[in-house]
This record gives sequence, C-alpha cells and structure tokens, in this order.
Amino acid sequence: MSRIATATPTHLHAATKPAAIPGQTWALTSRIDADSLEEAAQQMRPWAFEYTHLEPGPAGMHGFILQLGPLLVGRWSGSLAKVIRGPVPEGMIALIAATRGFARVGTTYISPGAGALAGPGAELHAFTSRHFESVSIALNQDKWRELLAAEGIDLDIAEAETRLMPATAFDVDRLLT
Repeated sequence: MSRIATATPTHLHAATKPAAIPGQTWALTSRIDADSLEEAAQQMRPWAFEYTHLEPGPAGMHGFILQLGPLLVGRWSGSLAKVIRGPVPEGMIALIAATRGFARVGTTYISPGAGALAGPGAELHAFTSRHFESVSIALNQDKWRELLAAEGIDLDIAEAETRLMPATAFDVDRLLT
C-alpha cells in the first residue's frame, strides 16, 4: 500500500536575523524533522512536493531550508525509497543535486554530485533510494541570469524545462561557496 503526502506553498514563517553583509538577511524558512512523509510535506515550505512510499516502514526526513536574501538553500535526507513530485517554486530556477544515495529522473540515473536544473514552473519527478540526501539552490530567475553572466557560466534554462546535469557539468562546492 502506498501513501501520498502533499504540501502546498505557504507564507514563509521565520524570524529574520542580521547577516554579516549589511542589508542582507537570512531566515530559517523550514526545519525538516519529520517521522512521516506527511509531516515532511508540510515542513518543506515553499516547496510543494508530493511523496509516495516505495517500501513499508517509518519514513523519516530531516533537513532545512534557509532563505539567504533572494536565495533558497536546502538540504534534506530521507530514510526510505520514495517518489518525489512537485513544482519548482514560482518564478525561481532550482538546482538540485544528490549528495548520497541515488535517484532516477525518467530513465536517467542521478548519483552523488549529479543533479537536475529546473526552470520556473518545471515539475520535478524522481524516484529516490533509501537513505537519499540532496542539496538544493533556488533563486529568482532574473537574479540567476545576472549571477551566471557575472561569473561567465552558461547554465540558463527555459520556463518549465528540466535539464539533467551530470557530475562533470557543474561544481556543487563552487555553487555553494
């Protein structure tokens, strides 16, 4: 028997604290500490994912989503194999990379270091292994393009497009620092 958990985007509820850079703020948008996929779906603001169990047992998920000025940075892990499905937050471009375990997007195998780049309105749909971990970066599409142009990186994406990115296509550590 599979269970489906869903969440809908909600207003970001978090205290804003001063950052090291004047005028910049950060906020813990979501702390993910769930004993079930239903709980996790409710805690994944502003992502609106649906989860479906692929194996029996308790399905804990843990992680966080931080808002750093216009940037959303997330890291989450899950204990059971599952299907993850949902849209990229409205008006944002997202890069999601596996850090442990594997996922399958369509017929493509995503191993640690590889991931997916998704444009505004893109629907993500992945099958993940047990003990899967990932990191995500989401940014307003205009800011994304401005950042890429400044860095000389050619990594643009169209509305509703999802592009699979092999580990050699980008340096996750560079994007996170």
